[in-house]
Amino acid sequence: LIFYRIIAGFAYKYLSSSGWLYFEINESFGRELMSLMLDEGFKNVELKKDINGKDRMLRGQK
Repeated sequence: LIFYRIIAGFAYKYLSSSGWLYFEINESFGRELMSLMLDEGFKNVELKKDINGKDRMLRGQK
């Protein structure tokens, strides 16, 4: 999860206000990455499922 934390920190610093960050994720890390994004300051964090019902996409707004 180290790389996700680095990317989220960089994105929060450089995204425009109200900008969005999207991740395609491994289904095993959905809840952990959701917490990570909230800890980094993102709001409106959502975890989306793929067509097979597995956690696959995470997004958050600055």
